[in-house]
Amino acid sequence: MTFISLKIPPGVNKETPSLTSSPSWRDADKVRFKFGQPEKIGGWKATQAGIDGFSGTARSMISWRLNSGLTVSALGTHSKLYLYIDSYIDITPLRSTVLLTNPLSTTNGDTTVVVTHTAHGALNGATVRVENSTSSFFDNDEVNDQHYITYINANSYSFKITTAATNTATNIGGVVRLHYEHPISPTLSNPFNITNTSNTIVVTHIAHDLSTGDYVTFSGATHSSFVDSEINANHRVTRINADSYSITVTTASTSTLSGIGGSVVAAYELPVGNEHAVNNFGFGAGTWSSETWGTARTNSTEISDIRHWSLDHFGQDLVCCSNQGRLYSWNANTLNTTARAEILTGSPAFNDVVVVTNPDRHLVTLGSATTGVQNKMLVRWGNQETKEEWTPIAENTAGDQVLSGGSRIFASERSQSSTLIWTDGGLHSMEFQGPPFTFGFQELGRNCGAISHECVITHNSVSYWMSDNDFFIYDGVVRTIPCTVHRHVFNDLNKIQITKVHAGLNKSFHEVIWLYPSASSIEIDRYVIYNYEEKIWYNGTFSRTVWMDSELHPYPLAADPTGVIYHHEYRDDADETAMIAHIESAEFDLGEGDNILFANRLVPDMVIDYGNVEYTLKYRLYPHAGQLSETTQTVTATTEKLDIRMRARQVALRISSDELRDLWHMGVPRLDVRRDGKR
Repeated sequence: MTFISLKIPPGVNKETPSLTSSPSWRDADKVRFKFGQPEKIGGWKATQAGIDGFSGTARSMISWRLNSGLTVSALGTHSKLYLYIDSYIDITPLRSTVLLTNPLSTTNGDTTVVVTHTAHGALNGATVRVENSTSSFFDNDEVNDQHYITYINANSYSFKITTAATNTATNIGGVVRLHYEHPISPTLSNPFNITNTSNTIVVTHIAHDLSTGDYVTFSGATHSSFVDSEINANHRVTRINADSYSITVTTASTSTLSGIGGSVVAAYELPVGNEHAVNNFGFGAGTWSSETWGTARTNSTEISDIRHWSLDHFGQDLVCCSNQGRLYSWNANTLNTTARAEILTGSPAFNDVVVVTNPDRHLVTLGSATTGVQNKMLVRWGNQETKEEWTPIAENTAGDQVLSGGSRIFASERSQSSTLIWTDGGLHSMEFQGPPFTFGFQELGRNCGAISHECVITHNSVSYWMSDNDFFIYDGVVRTIPCTVHRHVFNDLNKIQITKVHAGLNKSFHEVIWLYPSASSIEIDRYVIYNYEEKIWYNGTFSRTVWMDSELHPYPLAADPTGVIYHHEYRDDADETAMIAHIESAEFDLGEGDNILFANRLVPDMVIDYGNVEYTLKYRLYPHAGQLSETTQTVTATTEKLDIRMRARQVALRISSDELRDLWHMGVPRLDVRRDGKR
């Protein structure tokens, strides 16, 4: 008898044929490679804050350290924006929009437009963006733009347009949406309607502009028929019609009454964004004349994107924006208060991505705007070391630049000497140069664009990212990363939900991980890992939507779609339940494959710290012949050998574990074989 070592190279390879003359690993789940050999990954456990849960599906997360030494994290979901310390602090910005009916007034031959808005709260020099106004007395395109406000009084203000009005008129414009730089929290008079024994409260607010799923916080409500503290809280809204909506409280009302509650302040949060990307099939979707005029589209490649919060920190303060949204900041000095993120005065009206350059400290927005119109390839930056000076003048460093080579900007990362910017078509660098242009831009690569806002990770000045059909690395040169699971990933990728792809770092194990939704799933359910030290790939199943490494935390943090944050690499189990892990090889020849071999012993080579593993051998005589049989036996820390009886030319090996606290590292098992007859 002769011992044959079943030495299988590290990494999972799904690109070669299922039968290979040399061994390879074909499939894995919850298994990584360390020192070239497979081992079960570390476990995870819900954090205390994770157990409490948060609202919405998390899509982005960052951490930074305050001057006091306290580590603060920010978490953006499709419905909320949170700070995360030992618990969640809701800092979702309040809504700064309002619907008004015929609020505009004009004077014949004058370029001044007056807006009537009771208790508007706007300051002189602030901006307002007007939408949906229409009249034959002024140029609608000029009015429906962003304007600087001239304060008149507490209930009115004016702005200028280029073309003079053609008539003197008041109360015109139709139903107009106004976007301010400050929160609009209307005071409602006796807005509540209750029903005896019901937990549902109907709120009357004319032209509230809310959708089901939006959030409101009430203050000042009081009545003997409900519990004041339950009303004066944060609520999820259910829309009834344009003038009313409902909320649900814990304690049922004790009377049936209408028009109660007193003087109530309704602080409306930003509208909830899309949890999932959806095809646009409505009227006007798609290109001109693609289908019959005046009908909804039956087929569309246009997609409404998910809500994504772009997060960074400017010193101690959080700076952030959601896609196509305003630029917000949360002041670290308000940590122990209920302060929310607020619009940065004077900042661009539209933004997709925010980044702070280093070391020159410019606040930069990408997919930005210079007027009330967004340009998804525009880069804008404010004056150096400030957050609120955005208008370029000779005395400051503010400016802008339109990039080429794509249709939108997806992501940005700080590198050692520049800021990297990914569009959907390529990679650019943005390097501080000083006056007169402030920044210089260089295209670093084409046909290597990002697939999502969060698909890029940078470590030790090397960037890794996922495109729509490849993985890339930039370490001074853009290169494709050869991938041994390429088809497995890209042929099983939900192309509508690709903007959910999230990249993370697990530097303790030299891993870059991409979380992605498979073709059959609307939410992330898969992962693929590139080990940049060993230059190998492995994959598996995971339901995690964000991942953040342990640089400022004891363990890596990850969130699932149900609103739970976990510590990863924590002990050995899946939140105190057994983790099911396995790795399986492709079939490979025993010897040269030209003879039938008989095996009667398998000598495992395992380090088992706790529990046991299952060894399974699958074997056959010919590549396309039916599997003759398989044998499964249990291996513990003290198992010396497994007695088997097997006649085969080809064999596949599977290692699996499915019990609590199983922890193992595999070595090189050996088979005791001899040449056998052909019958």
